[in-house]
Amino acid sequence: MLGGRWEDRQHSPVAYRRSRREWKGNLLGRALAPAIRCNFFNPFRHRTRSSANADRRRCRAWKALDLTKFVTRLGTGFDVHAFTEGDHVWLGGVKIPADRGVLAHSDGDVAFHALTDALLGAIADGDIGTHFPPSDEKWRGAASDQFLAHACELVRARGGKIDHLDVTVLAEAPRIGQHREAIRARIAEVAGVPIASVSIKATTTEKLGFVGRAEGFAAQAAATVRLPEPGPSGIGVTAGRTED
Repeated sequence: MLGGRWEDRQHSPVAYRRSRREWKGNLLGRALAPAIRCNFFNPFRHRTRSSANADRRRCRAWKALDLTKFVTRLGTGFDVHAFTEGDHVWLGGVKIPADRGVLAHSDGDVAFHALTDALLGAIADGDIGTHFPPSDEKWRGAASDQFLAHACELVRARGGKIDHLDVTVLAEAPRIGQHREAIRARIAEVAGVPIASVSIKATTTEKLGFVGRAEGFAAQAAATVRLPEPGPSGIGVTAGRTED
């Protein structure tokens, strides 16, 4: 074959360069010069340092991929408390001045309580009364942010991710419009999610029922979470293999 033996070009880069010079010295070599210049016939062209580095980067990127298969679950929660004498209420971890207080075993934060139940419902792990029984004096007057934080920890302990938290407050008073962003920020902080993943809304009952008579207020919540897809044994599945 022109330009030296194929075995030399296949196994020796030096021999290949020598054979390339010989090819250029004849008519066929001149005809193939453009292809030779672009390295088309070089059997070693895939062994360059840049291509090897690119292969290593692709390998690292593949290993870094989260291949866990998730299922989306939705949990809902509801909480209500009556008003009593006082000068403030707690809502979403924010102290709001009011002409009355809340009758409750803990601090009576209906937003945190509803969200806690929503998260527990999404992972099918009882309700807030199961984890924090009102008969236990330990929780008398307790701040409700620890209830929500506990529910979030349970979600993550199962390998889950919290996608969205949504709360609707039902009350004639107090008005929460000016406190909305502070409530969103506090819920996001306790739950460990971006503030964009928290929604707070409020409405009245058009003077109907106990809320309409200003005897109390309530909150309903929805929590969207992703949990590892259970395999036949109930254990999460990752990229076709079972994980503990």
